Order: sequence, then structure tokens, then C-alpha cells
Amino acid sequence: MKDFTVAAHALRTASKRLNDTAAAWVAAGSELNGAKLGADDLGYLGRVANIPAKYNSAVDAVWQKIDHGQSILAISAVQLRMTANNYDHADDATLKLMPKIGR
Repeated sequence: MKDFTVAAHALRTASKRLNDTAAAWVAAGSELNGAKLGADDLGYLGRVANIPAKYNSAVDAVWQKIDHGQSILAISAVQLRMTANNYDHADDATLKLMPKIGR
């Protein structure tokens, strides 16, 4: 049987990186604040062609994708951290159950 080990510190490092990435996605999403156009921002031709509404729809779609991606990254970070903690607790419990060698 092959040994199986989990590097909890590596899971925590990955968790931190995912958290940092999620924060960057939040910052990217906040850049969209105020990005929407008013109905007359592109003048008469823009209003007639309905360009502001189409543009605003695209802004909304991008914001929703960023928000969803950020949520997935943040959830993944929490799950990795929890996994690392679970492995640490399991290792501690196993060590307590093992008899002392050489006594």
C-alpha cells in the first residue's frame, strides 16, 4: 500500500491565493460602477439606435459574470481552508490514538 499524505500548508497557500484572486475580481467589478450610459449620453443617433440600452445590458452581463466568478473563488478558498483544517484535526486525533512507541 502506498502512503498518502496531504500538505495542509499547501492547501492554505492555495486558499489564500484564491482569496486574493476573488478580491481582485471584486475590484474589477467595482470598476463597472458608473459605467452605464444614460439614454441621451450618445446623442440622438445613439438613442435612436438604442445603443445605451444595449451597452448597459452588456455591462450588466459582465458584472453578473464577475460576481459569480468571485463567489466561486471565495467559496473554493473557504473549502480548501476547511479541508486543510480537517486533515490537521484528523492527524492530531490519529496521533493521540497511536500507542507510545518505546515505553
